[in-house]
Order: sequence, then structure tokens, then C-alpha cells
Amino acid sequence: MRQTKGSGCCLLVKEGDRVQVGQKIGEPDTPAGVPVHASISGIIEKIEMCRDRDGNAAEVCVIRREQEEPFYFREKEEGLSEKNNSKHPELEEGQEIQVREIDRIVKKYQWDYRKRLVDLGGISRDEILYCLKDGGIVGMGGAGFPAFRKYATERRVHTLLVNGAECEPYLTCDHRLMLEHGMEILNGARLLARCVSAGKAFICIEANKPDAAAHLKKLLREDFSQVEVVTVPARYPQGGERQLIQTVLGMEVPEGGLPVDLGVIVSNVATAKAAADCVLGGKPLTHRCVTVSGLVGEPGNFMVPVGTSLKALVGLCQGVLTEKNRVILGGPMTGSCVAQDWDGRTEIGTVDKRVSGVTILGRREEKASPCIRCGGCARVCPAGLSPFQIEFAWLKGDKEQCEKLHANQCIVCGSCSYICPAKRELAYHISMARRGEWPVYGKTKTFTGNEEDLQYEKENDDSRIISKKEADEAGNSVYSPGPYLRSGNSTRKIMGHVLISLFPVLVGSIYFFGLRSLLLTVVAAAVCMLSELLWQAVRREQITVLDLSAAVTGVLLALNLPASTPVWAVCAASVFAIIFVKQFFGGIGNNFVNPALMGRLLLMNVWPGTVATSPLPRTLAADGISSATVLASVRSGAPVSYSFWQMFVGEIPGALGETSKLLLLIGFLYLCWKGLVNMGAAFAYIGTAVLVAFVLGPEGLFTGDIPGNLLGGSLVLGGFYMLTDYSFATKSGYLLFGVVAGLITGLLRVYGRYPEGVCYGILIANCLGGLMAKLYRSHVYGTRAKGTEMGKIKNTRASA
Repeated sequence: MRQTKGSGCCLLVKEGDRVQVGQKIGEPDTPAGVPVHASISGIIEKIEMCRDRDGNAAEVCVIRREQEEPFYFREKEEGLSEKNNSKHPELEEGQEIQVREIDRIVKKYQWDYRKRLVDLGGISRDEILYCLKDGGIVGMGGAGFPAFRKYATERRVHTLLVNGAECEPYLTCDHRLMLEHGMEILNGARLLARCVSAGKAFICIEANKPDAAAHLKKLLREDFSQVEVVTVPARYPQGGERQLIQTVLGMEVPEGGLPVDLGVIVSNVATAKAAADCVLGGKPLTHRCVTVSGLVGEPGNFMVPVGTSLKALVGLCQGVLTEKNRVILGGPMTGSCVAQDWDGRTEIGTVDKRVSGVTILGRREEKASPCIRCGGCARVCPAGLSPFQIEFAWLKGDKEQCEKLHANQCIVCGSCSYICPAKRELAYHISMARRGEWPVYGKTKTFTGNEEDLQYEKENDDSRIISKKEADEAGNSVYSPGPYLRSGNSTRKIMGHVLISLFPVLVGSIYFFGLRSLLLTVVAAAVCMLSELLWQAVRREQITVLDLSAAVTGVLLALNLPASTPVWAVCAASVFAIIFVKQFFGGIGNNFVNPALMGRLLLMNVWPGTVATSPLPRTLAADGISSATVLASVRSGAPVSYSFWQMFVGEIPGALGETSKLLLLIGFLYLCWKGLVNMGAAFAYIGTAVLVAFVLGPEGLFTGDIPGNLLGGSLVLGGFYMLTDYSFATKSGYLLFGVVAGLITGLLRVYGRYPEGVCYGILIANCLGGLMAKLYRSHVYGTRAKGTEMGKIKNTRASA
């Protein structure tokens, strides 16, 4: 009896009563609710209490099926003819519903509306609103909001968007409806547009459903211009109403506002069909199309009665294929989990008006690890938010910071959690911040990184605090976090790809400088990993050494040092990089500067003799006599004694990893292919540094050595591997970060004490990262003063 959020229904029947399909059996307990109708004909077998998927108590009316007969609720409902002058609760005084006229409409259109575009001139707004309420029509895209409340608005509406952009993975029920019930959808869209006097209705279909778009275009008459079929890009979450408005109309719903504030209403294609069935066909909402997909024997779409057992429905698909599973109502990104490890033989719930699909997925245990600040969540967020920053604020219980970061603008699409390589429950935590539920850590009020111990409390709620682990074990869907699909990426995989990309560079260093380069690299990586392991073990923190981030720090540190560096100095720099630069600030993702560069900086300032000179490559000098770097000659204005080719392939003195620009480029292109680095930022850094060094040359303006500055030092290594470190992340500000770091590096090369400048340039830019992030924040959806004016539709569309 609770088919929508927030309101339920009072039963109108009792055990033993005989009901017919379409008969009203539940009256809403609030004026804002909608009634419930029998979806099959039969006898009320029992009435019991249970909990719905939102955790609310609700009455359940179990009907034993008997032979069904057609039943149109307005023609046969007892006492309906006596309601000729009944008033609609949402209408003003003096507005009356003529039910006999509605019956006349039903008799006139109940078959024609499925075959052709009917004339709606004789149907009034009041009649449509009455039918939407009495027929129990709700939003069928998943929200379940009563349709009559949405369309009873007194605000001016100029556009109706009928949402057929079914973007949720696995779900195809809307696609199937558009192919098989296209005419009902078109007539329903016209009815809903007429109800709010909208001049235009757009049926929005993703580009990956060309057959549905072509079918609806064919059904529209050439001289019929009120309804248009528009094609929108196939991307997630295109089906969100705010994203759909932005794509089709170029408008943004203001923060805290609704689409109707812009004169727009959005409804699902299934809602449009239900409206046509109700108003023109006289049938209340008793059936809906449901997709059953995932790990089942035979996935498919089914038109089922509301209240159908999930056990019976999945049984039609030959049952589940794996015992370790999750049963999700809806799609895997925004749906809710109602059962885990389900055997397919027990009752776990029923189909309500909001259920668009039942998805069975395999269940994998993925433990969350610390955020690495890759910025992936910020780049994919359709609202322009920075989810990782909102989560940090939520973990600290910082309500004010959550508000500043516009946490309430989150649409809970799950994109951030899906892309997160650390497998953090970003969408779940942000939704808790929106609901006013905050973490509790006992007396310490600090987060140790172990999410199994994380507990929550709700504002103004004295109920017992429940831990996430306890809630998951209980299978409580309210606390079961989605999305249930995750990308195949992980912190360990990312670090593994970085190590793979550095392998050619390491091989090149062995070729040019001998096996000592391998020794220094292995020592640096081993000491870094051991330091991190011991620190976390002593402090009883989550062990993260297997994520390989410490190994990457060690390898990069070694590649930034010359082959003549003593082993003890490498060990000291490694311990300093991990303990003092990384772990002192909270571990991976919390260090605000590059640990490997800080390790090199330690040696440059405390033991400068260990890195002052660099041996020649073995291909140039068999005795390995130390020599000044190319940049020393460039700084003094002396001619460089090495050719362009030698500098490009690595036959010059320098650090282990900086000499061969060819091998660095190969490794960098591999990272770009994997989508792990920002190519624009890297080249902006390198280009800016070279340009500044050229303009402010050693002998006056425009006298700098371009090849020498580009290929003679660690500029390429810094741009490809050090600048792109994950200690800084915004959605678009990386380009600014690269330019600023390049500017500092170029100035240091010209006026600084050391001819290199890369180490100091990037580290100073790291320190300025927070300020640059504030100056270059991405636009958050809906934070403009007003929605943009309706302009030309940007996407491909076809009108008939």
C-alpha cells in the first residue's frame, strides 16, 4: 500500500473480498498521495505488514489470482456516477470535474489512441488532472512522484521533455516501450503538454537507440509540429532530468530550484504511456514494463502487474546464475540492493510502480583504500562537483565546508564511485551529507581509514547509531551503498602502469650507466616500501604498501639521482620521502608535494656533494669520468658539446632517468594511452619553461638555447612524471598548474642558483596548488544567477 516515497494508502478491502483488475483497493492517507488499484482479479487472501525497499512499514494485500476480465475503473466503479460534481483537491474553488464527460472520453478514445494521433480538443486540464490522480499515475522513471502534483502547477510551462534517454546500464524497458507502444507515448506526451499548456514537447532519445527514434518519427504526421523527436548523446547520466534540460535546451536548473522554475517539466516515456492509458483508455496504473537482466538465465522485458513477486519474475528468466549475487531494484548505478547471495527460492519483495528493472549482479568484496586525489571523480561529475573534497569534509563532520562545495547539488548518479580507483563510497557519503547524517568516531573524531569501523548519526535523531559493517551484514537497503558497478581500475593497477611505463627508462639507464643504476633503483624502492610498512604497522593503520605507490616513489627518486649517488644517501632520501613527506601528512593522497622530488631536494641541500656531478654514459667514456651537465653549458652561454640526437637518445651526463628523452616519451605515451596523465598540463609545463628560458637568455632577450633547455636536463622527466603526480587535482586547473610550474622553472633556470630549476619549480607550484584550485574552480551546475534563456536546440533532432 506504499507505492511512492513519503505517503501510503489506507485499505478499502478486507480478507476474503473479491476484487477485479483496476478496482481501487487503497485510498491515499494524504491529499498528496495517489490510490492503489488491484492489478489482477481474484480474492484477498491475506493482509500483512512488511517493510518496503525504503525501510518503511507498509501494509501488503495478497491477492490470489482468478480469471480476469476487462475492467475500466470509471465505467464500472461503484458509485462513480454520483460523483459528477466532486471537486479535485488541487483545484481552485468553482472548478468542477464532470465524470460523465470523462466516461464519454474513454468510450471515444479507448482504442483509437493506440493506433493514431487523436484529437484532444475536447479534454480539459481539470479532466486530465483528475484522471492522473484517480488513476494512481506516478513518475515511472524511478522517483515515483505523483504525476498530478507535478502537472497541477500554476507556473507557466513552455516545454515538456519526455525522457526516453534510458542511460542506466542493463535497463531496456523504456526502449522496448518506445518500439511497441509508440503511439500511446505520443498521445500521452500531447496530453501532458496540454495539461500545462506547453507549446512544445520533445521526446528525447539517446543516440544508441536509432530504431526507437526512427519508429516514433514515422508515427508522427508531417504536419504535426507540437511534438518532436530529438536525439541526445549516449552518455551517462544523460537520463537525469537536469542533464537532459541542459543538453536539449541549454538551460540550467538553479540551485535549490526545480525544472518548472525554468518553465520546463520532464516526464518519463512510461509515464506518458500510463497517462494515455488512464485518460484515453480508462485504465489506472496496474501494470508496468520491467527489465530483468544481469546474471539470469534468459534476460528480458516483461509487462507485469504491480505487486508481482520478484521471485516469480526472476523465475520466468530461468533463475539466477550465481549464488554470490546482489539483487538490485532498478539499474546498477542508482538502484537499491534488496538481497545478497539470493538463492532464487525465497521471497524478497515485489514490483512497485517505481521499479523499472531487476538487475542481478555478482558480488565482489572490494575494500576501500585511501583517496589518491587522481581527480577522476571531479572530471566525470555531471554537476561539476569535486566529490573527493566533499567526502573529506564529510569525514571531518564539516557541514559548512560541505555547503560551500555545493554537496546538495549532487544528483547521486554514482559516477564518482564508479570511476574511483580507491573504491571509495563517494556517492554514498555525499548522499549522507545531503541527508544530514555525519560520521562518528568515538572520542577521537578522526578517520583512521578503516571504513568498517565507520559509524553514522543523523541530525536530530536519538535512534541507535549503526555502523556500516553492521548495516551491510543485515542487508539493509537504506545503508547498502551503490553504485554496484565499478570500473576495473584500482590504485594498484594505476601504480603498476606507472612502473611499466618506467621500465624502458630503467633499461636505458642500465645501458648508459651500468648495473649500478639497477642497484640504486631497487634499493630506493625497497627502502620506501619498508618504511611505509613499518610506519603503518607501528601506528596500527591500514596497510597500503601493496598498492605500489611507495614503490613508484622509490623508482622515481632513483631516476632523479645520478649513478654516482652513494647507497646510504639513497636510503636516507627514501626514508625522508616516505615518512616525513608522505606519512606525516596522512599518507597517499594527502601529501601536498611530490615525495620523490623532496627526497632529491634533501640531498641537494644537506649532502650536496652526493648529487653534484654526473658520470658520463658508458657509450662515451669507458672510465666513467664525471662531467658537468648540458645545462651548465647552457647557463654559462658556452656551446653545447653534444648533438641534438645524443641529447634525445640519452648519450649525455645526468640523472639516471633524465637523459633519454626518447624512452621517456615512450613511457609517457603509454600512460596517455591508459588515460592516467594530463597531456596538456605536461606539455604546457615544458613549453612554458623553454619559452621563458629562451626569452630571458644568458646574453639578453631571445638568446636562450632551445634544444639545450628542452633536452639537456630533467625538464622532460619532470613534465612527464613529476608534474603529473596526483598530489594536485582539479577538473580543469591542471593546465594552469602546468603553466605556473613552467614559469617558475624557467625563471629559476635563468636567475636561480642551480641551472636545473625543475625540482624547485614543481615543488613551489605544489605549494601554490591550493590557491590555484580556488582561482580556477570549475562551474557547478545550477550556481548561475538564472537559467540561460531558451535558445536553439543544440543536438540533432527531427520533426515530423
